[in-house]
Amino acid sequence: MATDEAKQLYRLRGQSIEIVFADFKEHRNLRRFSGRGLQRARGEVASLVLCHNLLLLQRSRQARENTAAQATEPWQMAA
Repeated sequence: MATDEAKQLYRLRGQSIEIVFADFKEHRNLRRFSGRGLQRARGEVASLVLCHNLLLLQRSRQARENTAAQATEPWQMAA
C-alpha cells in the first residue's frame, strides 16, 4: 500500500468487490449465519455466491436480448 499503483488497485477493489459484499449484507441478509459450524457457513456463502452469479448471468442475457430486439425494430432499419 506504499505505492500509488497499489492505492489505485485498492480503490478499484472497493468499486467492484466490496459492492458485492455490501449487497450480501444488506439485501441478502448475510449479517449472521443461520447454521452452526464452518461447513454450514461455507455452504450458506456458497449458495449466496451461486445466487449472485446466476443473477449476473440473467442480467447479461436480458441486456443482450434487449440490444438484439432494438436492432431489429422496423423503425430503426429505415434509418
